[in-house]
Amino acid sequence: METTHYLITNLQKFSEDTEAVEKLKKYLDDIEVVFPTIEEVFGQAWNDDQIKIELNNSTGGAAYDSTCNPHIVKMGIYNRNIQKKYPENLWGCLFHETHHAFFNPIINNKIDKKIFNGGCEGEPFNYAFMATTYLKLKEKNKIDTQLYNFF
Repeated sequence: METTHYLITNLQKFSEDTEAVEKLKKYLDDIEVVFPTIEEVFGQAWNDDQIKIELNNSTGGAAYDSTCNPHIVKMGIYNRNIQKKYPENLWGCLFHETHHAFFNPIINNKIDKKIFNGGCEGEPFNYAFMATTYLKLKEKNKIDTQLYNFF
């Protein structure tokens, strides 16, 4: 499965679970809808390879492998966000990891790799950019005030 910005590298492993694959496709389409807003928040268009997604059969979240080039996200195909409808599915998971894809190259070019993100604890840099993206989505009426406040 492939979109403009994402490539599932091991979908064949889950091809017999058509319901999960359909939910995943819808989820990727939903994230693609907000991708331009993420680009706007970072002040640049995505100019790198597709973000590769390696699926597993868990309900767990997604994790960005910042040591890899190209970008790789490991994600559970039964993740609770994939099960939700847009825009409630925009908390965490691939939305969160896409923000990492934009700023991890900045972090990884720093000597101590802690300048922007404060280390691994809490991820303040990522949450600041996510909050800005949510604000932009609210301003564009893509999410309502109640959901904005929830996020």
